[in-house]
Amino acid sequence: MTPPNDLIQLGHVAGVYGLKGWVNVTPASEPNVLLANSSWWLLCATQNLPDQVQGSLAHSLFKVSASKVHGQKLVAKLVGIEDRDAALKLKGCGVFVSRTCFPVLGSNEFYWVDLQGCQVKNTQGETIGLVNKVVEHGAHPILEVGLHLIPFVAAYILDVQLKDKQILVDWQVDYT
Repeated sequence: MTPPNDLIQLGHVAGVYGLKGWVNVTPASEPNVLLANSSWWLLCATQNLPDQVQGSLAHSLFKVSASKVHGQKLVAKLVGIEDRDAALKLKGCGVFVSRTCFPVLGSNEFYWVDLQGCQVKNTQGETIGLVNKVVEHGAHPILEVGLHLIPFVAAYILDVQLKDKQILVDWQVDYT
């Protein structure tokens, strides 16, 4: 099966969980999207893959029969992965979900992946740069915009227009 063009990596298989084929997944951010989806794409770069994954680098669609948060990670049972040995072969695989399968958000809620690539301007109309990525730093997310680390809080983020890929901030160009 050909993977969709809009896959977003949301984590990776960090290891196994138990003896019955469960995998331990380290999520890249909040695990809500992974928990909400009953199918995940795995991108694996290894020679030791289960039978349903062919080749040395393969995207494979797996049905998720169960998943839950376990501490800072997520554990999941993938259909067709029945024992610890099969689960161990997936260690290191990236876990992806199609962007079209993300749950709909409320107003003033954003998926971090949608903020990447947005142009950031301040209230003086100066361009600060493009959002490289969004990272969690404990109290709140932070936008990485070149050398700028802008807290993603209402005091600094004044407006987000995803359709225009624009973010208005109360931030100066010389803040670093």
